[in-house]
Amino acid sequence: MMSITPKILDIAIYIVGELEGDGYLRRGLEDVAYNYGFSNGQITSVSLVEEALKLVQHCDPPGIGARNLKECLLLQLKRINKNNNSIIASTLEIIESKYNELTQHDVEKIEQDLKMDRSTMEKCLQLISKLSPKPFVETNKYELFRSQIVPEFEVSIEENSLFVSLTSQDPIRVRVNEEYVKIIIAKKNEKRKKQSINYFQSMISDAQMLVNVLRDRETTMINVMKVIVQMQPDFFRSGNLKDLKPMILQDVASKTGFDISAVSRITSNKHVQTPFGIFCLKNLFMRSVSHEDNGQMATTSLQVQELIQKIVNEENKNEPLSDSEIMNLLKTQGIHVARRTIVKYRELSGIPNSSTRKKQNYLMN
Repeated sequence: MMSITPKILDIAIYIVGELEGDGYLRRGLEDVAYNYGFSNGQITSVSLVEEALKLVQHCDPPGIGARNLKECLLLQLKRINKNNNSIIASTLEIIESKYNELTQHDVEKIEQDLKMDRSTMEKCLQLISKLSPKPFVETNKYELFRSQIVPEFEVSIEENSLFVSLTSQDPIRVRVNEEYVKIIIAKKNEKRKKQSINYFQSMISDAQMLVNVLRDRETTMINVMKVIVQMQPDFFRSGNLKDLKPMILQDVASKTGFDISAVSRITSNKHVQTPFGIFCLKNLFMRSVSHEDNGQMATTSLQVQELIQKIVNEENKNEPLSDSEIMNLLKTQGIHVARRTIVKYRELSGIPNSSTRKKQNYLMN
């Protein structure tokens, strides 16, 4: 068992705040120690940060707090190696001592150096393929935080029409504290009473001005959300992100007449409740990947990723398609994207390159 002091726990909480969206800690421990110490007004050693990081890495999901892919895989394997399983032990040995050869798919060299037979190697590779390269994915994030998310907007469907509202329906109003009124009335000195009344009235005026600003903000929020719904009706009727059309902040700004910075502030860190769940507004904005001059609809990155996945699923497994070949196939469908874009979306979808897919197919057969 780890010895968890209040100090280590506090640093661990700080480290959690430093994790990136995929669950990795990409900042160096020296930087974490310096920034934590600076924010708390005390020097913090790297060794304490290392202890705190171990605490974070004992949390769920397995692999959380990893600093690289190798550490992420090892953390997951060590978590499941409870019964001294020989395959898990062999897989740990491969990743710990032959990680470079593994990334280069040099299976023969790994077998030779570790004196491992082909059957064991295949089982180890199958186990590795089941590990998650990202300890923290969107589905994990949603499950962890959905109970804490309070959406600002709600979109409902009534008789096939979409309606937008704010989730907070409490009217904004100014209320006068009666205790202050009694104090003012009780004053005997007329001069001081008059000064108090003038000060009190100025405070009420300032409060009323704040109320007006908040009401204007609510009106702006509703108008922006209405335009988003008007631009994405298919998505709000299905809840499927693949139904999203290309939309950027400037599009919403142009339709509402608001400045793009105002639209950015309104949509930043805001959520909308729909019949299909809660969605982050920033995830509804997508640039057009390609746009045909023949009047066809523009294509979003999600739609391109889906097409790439479909092409890979239907390819000849013995002769997998290269990124250039996938690019040319998309061109025949009117989607013009660069080869580097294919690589980016293929990797985002977790699809290995053609040579790796070929080796995986060979090992599986």
